[in-house]
Amino acid sequence: MKESEPKSYSLRNKIKLFYIKNQLLIDAVTLTTLSSIIVYTSIKCNDYSSENSQLKNELELEKVTHNLDVLERDNQISELVELCSLKDEAHLALAADALRCGSSLGGSELNGYKNFTKNR
Repeated sequence: MKESEPKSYSLRNKIKLFYIKNQLLIDAVTLTTLSSIIVYTSIKCNDYSSENSQLKNELELEKVTHNLDVLERDNQISELVELCSLKDEAHLALAADALRCGSSLGGSELNGYKNFTKNR
């Protein structure tokens, strides 16, 4: 074998030699890449958690608004029920007074109320 001929290395040995010669550079690039990935994922994770908390706050606000609407509607319904009962009392009093004064319309109204309360 002649000394001037270069040795032929296998691909595996070439890779090992390259790694040994450039180990510090390869390690630095690897650490930088991993650090960048960790920082990026932590930033994204914080963004997702802040978006998540913002969505939770919006959902809570919607629930509170809905509950207030329901309470307001319930309050209006109870007011209407009270007004209806006052109207019914006034109507019955007027129909009874009309019947006492001899009006057949008062008797008809009282009879209609009696039938209405039976069917309830």
